[in-house]
Amino acid sequence: MRCALPSPGVRVSTSGRATRERRLRSLHVRCSSSSDQTATHVLTFVTGNQGKVDRLRLAMSLQAGCASFEVDGIDLALHEIQADTVLEVALAKAKSAHEILQRPLLIHDCGLCCAALKDAPGPYTKYFNFTVGTAGLLALMRDQQDRRAGWDDAI
Repeated sequence: MRCALPSPGVRVSTSGRATRERRLRSLHVRCSSSSDQTATHVLTFVTGNQGKVDRLRLAMSLQAGCASFEVDGIDLALHEIQADTVLEVALAKAKSAHEILQRPLLIHDCGLCCAALKDAPGPYTKYFNFTVGTAGLLALMRDQQDRRAGWDDAI
């Protein structure tokens, strides 16, 4: 499996404030303090998902030394390749965005991995969601013993 899934039988809570804070801490944002504390550095985050931009801004605001960083969310109409891994999709997006913007940038891509479905839908999660949907996913998982699922992330 490409995804790091919890062990069978382990239940992982996905709701509640404590879980949200753990997810933010798990970003492990590290900022080095600059000698010029008044300088502002712009981190260009290429995404059309304002929620991702907001979560990164919040994570940065919670870290000491990150006050000099500003997150600039930019929505680019990038071609999304069809590939076998989330990493391949993210790398192609990053290269394409860099060709357009000509500056350092951040891309985040992720995919749902279900153990019983051999890590599917993976990089095809968005398409899967629009075509099969939640009800379809639950139907596919109905008689499965191993119902572990996780996210494959690439930043």
